[in-house]
Amino acid sequence: MAQTATAVIGHNSGEKRSLNPFDQLLTTKFKPLEERIFELEAAMQRVPKELTDDNAGQVVDFAKQVKEAIKEVEGVRKDLKAPITAKGKKIDETAKALTAPLEKMAKAMNERLDAYNREREARERKAREEAEAEARRKAAEAEAKAKAEREAAEKAAAEAQSEEEKQAAQERIAAVHESEAGARLAAQEAESAAKAKPELLRGSGAAVVSQKYWHFEADYEVIDLNRLRRHLSQEAIDTAIRKLIQEHAEGDTCLLRMAGLKVERRTRSAIR
Repeated sequence: MAQTATAVIGHNSGEKRSLNPFDQLLTTKFKPLEERIFELEAAMQRVPKELTDDNAGQVVDFAKQVKEAIKEVEGVRKDLKAPITAKGKKIDETAKALTAPLEKMAKAMNERLDAYNREREARERKAREEAEAEARRKAAEAEAKAKAEREAAEKAAAEAQSEEEKQAAQERIAAVHESEAGARLAAQEAESAAKAKPELLRGSGAAVVSQKYWHFEADYEVIDLNRLRRHLSQEAIDTAIRKLIQEHAEGDTCLLRMAGLKVERRTRSAIR
């Protein structure tokens, strides 16, 4: 272990600066503990790495001193933080009392807007479908008309005798082709307009954006947890395993048997 501990705020680093009251408080409370940690770190260098019957008791005593030092630091931390935590809790409670009615109003407005948007989307969807159908109908009519005109123009060109008749027939065919192209473009524009996204619902300074999401209701007694396995964190799985072990434990014996799980009773040291 290193022979230096992390300096608390206000530790002598060679740089002189004035401390604000809060930093001064931390220095006053933690400085004695920092000095105690220095002593324990120095003593740690003398703790034997391998224990024997002769020195094990001394190591236990030293371990207890370290544990007591940890408790002292935690005690100071909790004492210093308690009034801050209490104030933070009071702030949260005060803010919650103010936001609670606002949250209730926001929920009510969202429910009303959701209902309106569903009705509006259904109405606009129906209008789009009708517009698309009308665009397709007109496109089909225009295509049929253009086809008939093209066939008539091609027939006239085939039957033309004089150069004037042939020239007129070719001009008629070109006009028909141009008409066909215009009809296709008009049909595409009409269909695109029908598929255009609806306008946002706007107020004077706000707009409502419809957001799609997946709503679900689960029967947790029936749902297949194996399908969720890869989405469960290891921490959540470990917590579930510990609870399952406790349910099947009898004294030093665990009757739990499960593929992929090995359970054994172990012992660890606890300093008291």
